[in-house]
Amino acid sequence: MRVGTYILGLILILAGLLLFLNNLGYTDWGIGKLIFQFWPVLLIIIGISFFWGGRIPAWIAFLSIVLLAGAVIMLAVQTPARIPHLTGEETILRVERSQHQDLTAGTLALQFGGGRLVMDSFAEEWLEGEFRGPWRAAPSIEKEGDTIEVTVKQQEGSWRLRNGAAHEWALHLSGDLLWEVKVDIGAVQAEMDLSGIPLSGLDMKVGAGDLNLKLGDNGVNTPVSVKAGASNIEILVVEGTAVKIHLRGALTSTNLDDMGWLLVDGEYYSPGYEEASSRLDLDVDMGAGNLQVDYFQRTI
Repeated sequence: MRVGTYILGLILILAGLLLFLNNLGYTDWGIGKLIFQFWPVLLIIIGISFFWGGRIPAWIAFLSIVLLAGAVIMLAVQTPARIPHLTGEETILRVERSQHQDLTAGTLALQFGGGRLVMDSFAEEWLEGEFRGPWRAAPSIEKEGDTIEVTVKQQEGSWRLRNGAAHEWALHLSGDLLWEVKVDIGAVQAEMDLSGIPLSGLDMKVGAGDLNLKLGDNGVNTPVSVKAGASNIEILVVEGTAVKIHLRGALTSTNLDDMGWLLVDGEYYSPGYEEASSRLDLDVDMGAGNLQVDYFQRTI
């Protein structure tokens, strides 16, 4: 590959990536100025190409583009000022106790392109939600027996261009129901406090971003699956809850080796796992990023 073709392709890819992240509300043009400060890297690339007669091997070109694109995404999602003031469509969702008095369980499925996600157990009703952003949320509710099924997606055809708009979805769940939660999201900044909520399962698919997840006191044995791309994940566990973690990810840094947990066949076990009355079984699959695990004291 000619070095000129490579540089042109790299610039177009990075520019498109910045525009895409900006449209999602994850960055502003300040990060573009930051990235521009790294322009001497182009001189380095040109110099390296001379070793191959002014050309760059295809595998080196592909690998460098992937790494540089990943670095741009990581910079964007970790920029403190990346979430601007929210504008756009607003949708309110309520599942009221008075209308569904016989419920014992609920399923919640969320799917949207990206933004900020907040989830906690502070609902007075069975479920409360507020959804803001350039795409209108399209919630649907179905009831089958004593189980409520809630699905929230982006409404098709609702996209509107709003400079500085970003998604913010907030969900508040009742701790009086047994919940199954599924989240499928692109680039995200998520703060999810699910501690104390009975969970039959938690399944999260995250493209990239920051995820702060609080768990514990969720039941006898709670399966949790987290699949993420380039992400920073912090998992805080209620003291007294036992944990098993199966971690996959070639480019993942973690503090699990410093926790003093038992490592058996690639799985980390917290002390007293087999005897604990409340356990979490976590399967974490990360393409790249950082995973930190710690304990916290839950206040009721």
